[in-house]
Amino acid sequence: MNDNLTLQFSIDSGTGNDVYRMNSKFISPLRIDTAQANKIVIPSEFNSQIKTIIYQDSIKSITAKASSSVQCRDVKASFIDGLIYDGIVA
Repeated sequence: MNDNLTLQFSIDSGTGNDVYRMNSKFISPLRIDTAQANKIVIPSEFNSQIKTIIYQDSIKSITAKASSSVQCRDVKASFIDGLIYDGIVA
């Protein structure tokens, strides 16, 4: 990712199209400016005091390690706490 990180993604065909979700722990290594990124706050359906914060911003590129010809550029990505994988792509 962005020519400097190697991440493990889950492919989720049920998520939709052009969906790129990253674990929020990569916000700093990818130099995402959370003050400038789009911020979405989603309250829990079970407890409105618990809120999920999602930051959305563009990243330069995602390239498959096994085949550099498989690549996405200028990707709008969402950064979310608590993902099991480094990211999800659909």
